[in-house]
Order: sequence, then C-alpha cells, then structure tokens
Amino acid sequence: MLARANNGIGIHGVIENSSNICLYVARVFNDNGDGQFDSEVLKAVEWCADNQARVINLSLGSPTSGSDNTKAVYDEIEREGALVVSASGNSYDSNKNYPASFDSVISVAAVTPTGARAAFSTFNDQVNIAAPGESIKSTAPVQNLMDENGNMYDMHVMDFSQIPRSLQADLFDCGEGLDVTEFAGASKKICIAKRGGNTLAKKARFCSDAGGLALIVYNDVEGLFVGSLAFDGASVIPVVGISNDDGEALRSLLKITIAATIPGYFTTSGTSMAVPFVSGTAAAIWAARPGCNNTQVRQALFDSADLSSLSSDETLAHSFGHGLVNVQGAYNRLMQNPPPCGESLIGPSTTAGDNDAEDPIVLNLIIVDLNNTRKAKDDKGVSVGGGSWEAWSWVIGEP
Repeated sequence: MLARANNGIGIHGVIENSSNICLYVARVFNDNGDGQFDSEVLKAVEWCADNQARVINLSLGSPTSGSDNTKAVYDEIEREGALVVSASGNSYDSNKNYPASFDSVISVAAVTPTGARAAFSTFNDQVNIAAPGESIKSTAPVQNLMDENGNMYDMHVMDFSQIPRSLQADLFDCGEGLDVTEFAGASKKICIAKRGGNTLAKKARFCSDAGGLALIVYNDVEGLFVGSLAFDGASVIPVVGISNDDGEALRSLLKITIAATIPGYFTTSGTSMAVPFVSGTAAAIWAARPGCNNTQVRQALFDSADLSSLSSDETLAHSFGHGLVNVQGAYNRLMQNPPPCGESLIGPSTTAGDNDAEDPIVLNLIIVDLNNTRKAKDDKGVSVGGGSWEAWSWVIGEP
C-alpha cells in the first residue's frame, strides 16, 4: 500500500505520496499466528479507531466470527466515522466470512490479471468491490534457509502459508508425512517431509499438532517445490518448499535456520492481497479531500468501480460487487460532493491575490491492461502502457 516509489527497486504502492498519511500497524497474533480471533482482532480494530484511524485494513477473516456482539462493534466504528475494509475470503465458495460480510465493512474480492474472479475468491451477496489479488508482489522479509554449516538453500513459501519469521531449531525427519505418527517427537522442532502421499494441509496440521514450528516439504521430482495450500486450507505454521536434492541433503543435518531479512519482496495470492488496493485508494482520496466523511468515500469507491474490464460470464454482483477499484474515478466521484468535501479539481489557484494555491495531489492510478492496448501518461508526461497490475503516478487535474 505504501511502498516507496521511484527509488529504482521493488514496487511502489497505491499511495505514492504518503507524506500526509499516517500509518498505524496493530499486531493481532503471536509469531506462530496463534490467538483468539474475535477478541484479538476486535482489540486491534478498536485501538486503531481510538487512535483516529480513518481507514482500517483487515487482510483477514473467519467464517465463525459473525456474532451480534462483534457486528455491533463494527457498526459503532462505522458510526464514529472510520472505514473498515476486509477480505471476502479464500474459500472457493459463497460461504460468508467476517468481518467482511457485515454491512458496515467493505468486502473485497480478488480478480486475476485477465479480469476473472480468482478461483479462491469467496463470492456472495456481501462482496462490495474487487481488486487485483493473484500473483501480487509486495514488500516482505526475504526468507532464507540455512543449515548448521552456513550453507544457503533456495525455498518457496507456499501460497496461503504463514510467512516465516526468523527461527532456528532442530530438524525432525517426518518421512513422507503420511500420518500423525511420523510427526511424534516434532515438538519445538522444524519438520521436514517428502512431497506426496498426503496433502500439504494435512502434513502441516500433523506438524502443528505435534508442536512443530514450521514444515519444510522437499520435492519428489527434480526442481524447487512451488506449491499452494489454497485447495486444502491455510496453515497455522510456515510451510516452505525446497528441491529434492536439497531435501535429501538436509535430512542428515541436525539444525536449520529460517532467517528473515529486510528489505525484501514476496509474491503471493489471496483476497488479503486485494484489500490494500481498496484501503490505499480510500486513504489516498480521503487525504486529498479531508473534509469528506466515510460514507462519501465509501460511495465514491462504489460509484466509480469498473465492471467493463471484468469477466461477464459470472454473477457479477456476487463475484465483483460494484466492480474493479478505480483510483482516479473514485477521486473524481468524491469531487462531485458539495463543499467542504468536494470542490473544483485541485490545482494552482487562478484567483487574483490568492496566496494559498495548492500543488496538484499525486496519487497512483492502477491500470489493468488486458490486451496491452491501453495507454496512460505518467507524472512526467511519458506515455506508458502494457502489462497487468502496473501502477503509475497520476496527477489529479492534469490531462
């Protein structure tokens, strides 16, 4: 959302000029991803609201958190003026996840670069808007696998896995991980198992239930094991893949370190990746027009969302809500409100004697280029276009 732009490395976020936006980060769970979902998430959300956060990004959800008491908290936060944005879920079905499915929360679905609903993206009548959610590159700690002798190994963090943090522990060989008995003795150790014979989710659950800290799965064919937990359900411990040769070598060792270094970049998929596109858009346009309220910002997002570039072979209202988030369109729609929210487009004042002229507000325009034909100009007037999920600077009020 706030990745720094134009520094020659990595990516840049939806909010390029973040000097007038304050970011709060509220930690919800512990290092292993454990915690009481309802109470811990609510505690974090209320802390954000108490600290005057205007937009609250929740890249999380649970199908069992839709109680009336929980709903009342989110309803009250909306009445107090904040905007809560949450993930619709990665359930592959229409089951409702919370808090996204509360009316007071914006529910975000994920779309692919071709404009279709991502297969995992939960679809139901509570989905409000869609955003890119497949193969999204973001800032994250770089993950390295290192053995007791200091040798480094390539690894892939499985999609829908917990992102590993730095940890060092003894290695426990679980064979092929076919049943829970192979994980006996894995407590406070890092499990290693061969691919095949069981689903990744079951191997991860066996390791976790035995008290394991993380699971390494090595390939049963040549090459790095690149996989996903999406079809089986997200894990509560980190799950990473390595090559067959590296796995065979590691099985004879005693200790492994999974090290996290910053800065780094991580590519993954999920509605959790889609939510920041919407939260970032809301924060950017709201910072540009601080006289607006949460209802006006919410309506601007919905009224400007684009359905034309999305697949039409599904029930659109349930898959995409109002459509794909549109940064420039949302700002323009917000400007249609009467003062003090919306006014004329921001730009150097032409009023004689006015010494309070404002500089143009620089936002990011997310351009989805499905056929490599759409074009736009960046903030230096250079024509750009092509490739999906690219972001360019866009100066409000300029052609």
